[in-house]
Amino acid sequence: MRFREKIIGGILIVLAGGLLGIIIFTAAAHWDLRAVRADRESLAHETIYLKFEMENFKTAADRREKALRQAAAVIRCESGGRHDGVWGDGGRSYGIAQYQRRTFYALAEEAGLSAADWKSREDQVQLLVWAIENGRAGEWTCWRKLFGRKTGD
Repeated sequence: MRFREKIIGGILIVLAGGLLGIIIFTAAAHWDLRAVRADRESLAHETIYLKFEMENFKTAADRREKALRQAAAVIRCESGGRHDGVWGDGGRSYGIAQYQRRTFYALAEEAGLSAADWKSREDQVQLLVWAIENGRAGEWTCWRKLFGRKTGD
C-alpha cells in the first residue's frame, strides 16, 4: 500500500470511528434526555405528592390544635384544671375531665387504650382529646354548653 492510500485509509477509519462515536454519543445523549425527562416527571409527581401530604399534615395539625383548645376549655369548665380529689355528679365523676368510670372505660376501649386508668390525669386528658377528635365530645355537658353542639364535629 502506498503512503497516500495509508493516509486516506487512516482518515476514513478515523472518520468512521468518529462517526460511530458521534452516533453513540447522540444515542447516549438521547437516552440521557429520556432519563432526565423521566426524572423530571418523577420529581413533579413527588412534589405534588409532598404538597398533598403537607396539606394533610396541616389539616391534621389544625384539627389537633382545635381539639386541644376545646379540651382545655372543657377542663376549665369541668374541674378548673384540678385533678386529684375532684369529684362531681354526686360522686360519680372524677378528675380533670370529670369522667364517670363506665364512660371512661367504654371510650378507652373504643379508642384502643386498653391500659388507660380512670384515675390517671394524663389518660383522662388523652381520652378527652381523642373523644373531641372523634365526634364524642357531646358526652360532656361543658362541651355542649361551650360549643353549642351535641357532637364533636
